[in-house]
Amino acid sequence: MARAGLYPGVSFDPRALLPNRGAAAMFPFSGPRMHTFGLARTAIWYGVQVLGLRPGDEVLVPAYNCGSEIDPLIQAGLTLVYYNVDEALDARSAEIAALITPRTKALYLTHYLGFPQKHARELAATCKSSGVTLIEDCAHGLFGRYEDGQPLGTLGDIAVFSFRKTLPIGDGAALVLNRPDLPGPRGALRHTLLPPSVATWRHTPSRAYHALRSHVGSGRAAPVVPAKPPGAGVDLPGPLLPLEHRFVPAWHERGGMSLLAERVAARANPAEVTARRRENFSAILENAFPGEGFRPLFARLPEGTVPLVFPFLAEDPERLVTVLEARGIPAQRWWFRFHPQCPWESFPEAVYLKTHLVAAAVRQDIDADTLAAAVRALRGPDRRATVDAAASAVDSSGASR
Repeated sequence: MARAGLYPGVSFDPRALLPNRGAAAMFPFSGPRMHTFGLARTAIWYGVQVLGLRPGDEVLVPAYNCGSEIDPLIQAGLTLVYYNVDEALDARSAEIAALITPRTKALYLTHYLGFPQKHARELAATCKSSGVTLIEDCAHGLFGRYEDGQPLGTLGDIAVFSFRKTLPIGDGAALVLNRPDLPGPRGALRHTLLPPSVATWRHTPSRAYHALRSHVGSGRAAPVVPAKPPGAGVDLPGPLLPLEHRFVPAWHERGGMSLLAERVAARANPAEVTARRRENFSAILENAFPGEGFRPLFARLPEGTVPLVFPFLAEDPERLVTVLEARGIPAQRWWFRFHPQCPWESFPEAVYLKTHLVAAAVRQDIDADTLAAAVRALRGPDRRATVDAAASAVDSSGASR
């Protein structure tokens, strides 16, 4: 199995330049009020604008977060009130309802790893009755649906998607406006042939893509990143979220989706992407074993879910990553960096998830049979010896993360 990252590589298929409806017939592409951006954090920034949120307004946000999604809210001067999610990544509706006060203006709800929030409808109803706007974060859930078939991103007042996490493109995100009374985003975006900023292309694993951009890129100079980002001196339970994963208006606020990415995304086959990702997730789930010190986070794949990755909870996440990659399964620790402005000491459950979750790739370009065979190779009576041998082989080669 070819080793690569959790997300698909960048496509240079010439057919991407030909007209084709592809994904255009499916939500969110089919929505009449979809606005595209280079990165999801820029979409969130503009979402704050269209909702009319002002500095000091209170927004409920999950304590378990990447950091990139809450940074635009912090930069907008909003007051963040954090809530817990359980070990299955579900928001606790009773806890959220208890946090709503007359000062609460919005609820930020994340569909983690492509899995729909179980209580999303109940929370949407609570928001409606309380006069609170609902922001659905579907960055992990492109083409995903609730089990009754309703698309993710259609319950909230607005929804945010990140195309580049699911499709073979270097940039691409969207802000979907579900309320007809909401104004469109203000401000001219800069659309380029290729991704418009270093903050985008650094996520692209293709060296060819980087080389091509150096010849036909936007010509926009990259800002200088400080050697010690703000918050670097804060005592955190893990590594600091680096500046390139934060929202910097000078970098991002004019960042529109590149034209090449729009073409590739429009040609995507949602049915094929969905089927392949579900097949790959099931291949791991059916062959994975609850090993010594690790287990799958989810016991089933709900109907309609389009998984972003396959998550494991591991006592020693670095070791599990080493073992999976030694068998040819792309893997990495998930969301292990910490935003310096979150009150981590008050949310040990979120800290546990950030320090113990491992993600394995289920990209649509991976063959399910090969994936299943790689997982099966770690099973059986000699599994402990196989795991130790794989870890030792990688360690002795000097590999590190």
